[in-house]
Amino acid sequence: MDKKLNKCLHTMLANTYALAGLTQAAHWNIVGDNFFQLHAAFGDQYAELFDSGDVIAEHIRQNDEYTVGGLFQLAYESEIEDAKPTDKGMDLVKLVLDGNEKALKCILETQAEATKCGDLETQDLTIRRALAHKKAIWMLKSFLKS
Repeated sequence: MDKKLNKCLHTMLANTYALAGLTQAAHWNIVGDNFFQLHAAFGDQYAELFDSGDVIAEHIRQNDEYTVGGLFQLAYESEIEDAKPTDKGMDLVKLVLDGNEKALKCILETQAEATKCGDLETQDLTIRRALAHKKAIWMLKSFLKS
């Protein structure tokens, strides 16, 4: 596998787990008038992210590469900002939105690199992940307009 593409996939994996952790923290810590709908939405999102992390890691392994592992290493390689215990309500929604936007940017960079390498499987993976993040971004932006 191309070294640059491999690095992109590792960042994509790290971002996915960091965003899953951030979204789970938002799920745990959300309060206010929209608690029930945000709690449920964040729960669905972090479950999907954890599942997709496994898909990304297995894709890396299928290419005979080893994945990053452990929370410290994943956090180190991630581009996603963590929530602070003081973040509440709409600040959590905005953090999760920002995390999805950063994850999408990385995915699109990975897709471009996969296209250069002619790696159709990675292109397919990035298309599926991009669609999931675009949906989350649309939903979070729509919520913030309320």
